[in-house]
Amino acid sequence: RRVHGGFKVLEKKMSKSISRARHSLLAFVFHLAVFLADVYFFNWVFFHVPHAKDHPLGRLTKFTFLTNIGHLVHLVLFGLSTIESGQELLARRVPSGEKTIIDTLFGVSFVLSTIIGILFWALFFYNRELILPAAFESVYPASLNLYQHGVIAVLVWIKMVLWRHEYDTHRHYEVRRMAIICGGYVAITILVFFASGSHVYPFMKEFSMSFLALFYFLAFLVALGVNELGRWMNRQVWQTSSIARTIEKRKNK
Repeated sequence: RRVHGGFKVLEKKMSKSISRARHSLLAFVFHLAVFLADVYFFNWVFFHVPHAKDHPLGRLTKFTFLTNIGHLVHLVLFGLSTIESGQELLARRVPSGEKTIIDTLFGVSFVLSTIIGILFWALFFYNRELILPAAFESVYPASLNLYQHGVIAVLVWIKMVLWRHEYDTHRHYEVRRMAIICGGYVAITILVFFASGSHVYPFMKEFSMSFLALFYFLAFLVALGVNELGRWMNRQVWQTSSIARTIEKRKNK
């Protein structure tokens, strides 16, 4: 009986290890595939989409676009998530600091990708000349446009549903983080304007300086709102969702 019981315990442990390995393998494949797609499209943006050669910032002007900044954050997020998944697959301990960085990047990427998608497509369907003039289609193809302004956000949302992330327990840290990110981007747009005499996006030239300041402030409030949406969705998925409970159960079986 003791031998039989021992075999049952061993079988249960092996089954649990196999289930965890499958979950880690799925995570590794998903994160690696997205990371490679990010690298491919980011390489396209940085090396194949032309930039104004007479611009004071040269090729760095590409990092004045929020879309490209969001893409870079997404790339780093999935790169680190691939490393984390690989460590779990090899049954190695993942440092808590690494998890914290990934969770922080996830929150930032959720906000950036969601805002970029909503703002871009709203302006695009209203008047595309305000955000992406038709003349740019020859150098900025539809596949790249769709990936940067749609697929990236969808992939972040899928990641939220399949793999658990922790939001900061102290909301004021997240507010401070959003303020730093928004303030930093405002500083970039102001720098570009004074360095070149032109705005980053065509629609900005339609605004007066006071209205542009109001736009930035409203954008900050929207960023806080989207962050709260992400926090709420994450809580709904991982505390009340039967799907999430099933995923966790299979992972720990």
